[in-house]
Amino acid sequence: MVKKALIYFIGMLIFPMISIAADFNASVNTDTLGVGEPLILELKLSDASPKVDPDISGLNKDFAITSKQILSNTTIINGSMSSSMSWQYRLVPKKEGKLKIPAITIESSEGMLSSKPISLSIEKGASQEQKTENKDITISARVNKVTPYKNEPIIYTFQLISSQSLTHIQLRPLSATGLVVKAVGKPKVYEKTHNGVPVKVFEAKYILTPLKAGSLTIPGLIIEGEKLVRDENPLDSFLDRNFDPLRLFQKFQTLGGFGVAKLESFSLTSNEIVLDVQAPLQGMISWLPATSLKITENIKETKSLKVGEPFTRIFTIVGEGVTANQLPTLKSQQEHGNDFKVYSDKPTTEESVKDNKLTSWREESYTLIPQEPGSFTLPEITIPWWNVKENKIAYAKIPQRKIEVLPGKDTVAPPVTPTETTIKQENPDNSIPQKSLDKEIKPTEVNSLLLYVSTILLIIIFGFAFFWMLNSAKKKTKFKSETQESFFAEPFDHENFKQGDLNEKEFAKIESAEELQSFLQNYAFQNWHTAKNASLDAIFETAKKLFPSLSQREVKFIINSLHGAIYAEKDISLEEVKERCKELLLTIKNNSKKESKKVIKLPDLNPT
Repeated sequence: MVKKALIYFIGMLIFPMISIAADFNASVNTDTLGVGEPLILELKLSDASPKVDPDISGLNKDFAITSKQILSNTTIINGSMSSSMSWQYRLVPKKEGKLKIPAITIESSEGMLSSKPISLSIEKGASQEQKTENKDITISARVNKVTPYKNEPIIYTFQLISSQSLTHIQLRPLSATGLVVKAVGKPKVYEKTHNGVPVKVFEAKYILTPLKAGSLTIPGLIIEGEKLVRDENPLDSFLDRNFDPLRLFQKFQTLGGFGVAKLESFSLTSNEIVLDVQAPLQGMISWLPATSLKITENIKETKSLKVGEPFTRIFTIVGEGVTANQLPTLKSQQEHGNDFKVYSDKPTTEESVKDNKLTSWREESYTLIPQEPGSFTLPEITIPWWNVKENKIAYAKIPQRKIEVLPGKDTVAPPVTPTETTIKQENPDNSIPQKSLDKEIKPTEVNSLLLYVSTILLIIIFGFAFFWMLNSAKKKTKFKSETQESFFAEPFDHENFKQGDLNEKEFAKIESAEELQSFLQNYAFQNWHTAKNASLDAIFETAKKLFPSLSQREVKFIINSLHGAIYAEKDISLEEVKERCKELLLTIKNNSKKESKKVIKLPDLNPT
């Protein structure tokens, strides 16, 4: 009897330990749904505490994770305490077919735990239940051209039309393999009348640029949110359409008559679009597909040009069906030998989308200073491009211009002193006495006085300037000897300058010259405050200003390689270009850190 009691007592001690063994479980609210429909995945950890959140990275391949919620619970039954923590994720399938939620792991106080995989069946399109539920919401996606050329931008328009009030709208990012995606401003929300009913419209536009020829698929765009719905009108049970031919009660309900309002969530996926991208023309040095391309010139009058006097040429390139980033620079066509010195200003670019038409422009300004007198010819400016309307090569041109440069004036000719004969000829009637005229008009004396005063003023000004420069030079020499620091050629704000780290993971994913150029544009925009769509020339010009010791040979190699690959279809070693580009950026990064850490020692303010 005692032995049985002892066994029972030991069992009572062991049983709670077994019953509270840690467990990690995964479950879903449904295993059959349509593409774009949401499901809830719940991960529950029992009788253990998590060290980190569950590892859900395996879900990103087939699902979009739209929301996350964490819940905890503790219960005590018959003196036995148990606890649990749950993670609830809202998932939207990205494709149809048989999908699987993989085993998910979590590191807990009881060690590494893992859930079991879950199989799902994703049907094509939304289920009938969802279509009925969202009968008052329609979405669509379209492009302005399904057969673009490689590097030819197209306009992608996503539109949602709803007769109900919507809230908490979330549009998933648009991404597609082989396409550069750029949002056009912010999505628009407006009202209009559709089929005689007032509706609300949500519209988003994107610029898509295909990077390779062949078939490219734009996946469906997912949008989700909540809609305001009302319970069924109680009058509908006994009022049919024959009794209510003008649908007055239905309109009254739409305006918020009867029924109780509530929010219901929705999730929809737009239609896929398949592009047939055309290959570029073989042998064309610079591949620039566009609907239209024009170039104009604004130049100062050149009839009275003189040596040493600058004049300005302003070129404006306007393109349709092409992004501002694709418009070429004219810098290489501004070489004029030793006849002129040429200085360029920073180019200005802009682009806009109106009525599904992409228009962009680029303005470049060049200042030319003649070095020798004579007759000169400014060469023709030419931009070759591919006319996508007529499928042929076209050229935007500025014709050559002939100019005459006159010698510069080194000295000013002395004024002519009127003689007595001249004065007499101007006064033949001798109405004014000659002595009086000589007394009143004495240009030689006036000029001598002005020359004397001007000389004294110049001597005083030059004297002050000389002593100021001498004093400044002494201060600079002393300051430099005490600080022993080397500064940038231009002012550089070390205190506020913080350059971000190079994202090597994103950098390693780059698989084309276009992607590398886009990476450099984003990097320069975030770190060097250049324009978002700055050209490679502008990016490295800015880098050179900030970091004068930058290797120009490396810069030239990177720019020429990328331009050749993007616009001339040249074969390049992308890995070599990436490696050299990476080394250049890291060198700049390290130099900026060293400069920011330098401590400038200032002279004593009150020396003894």
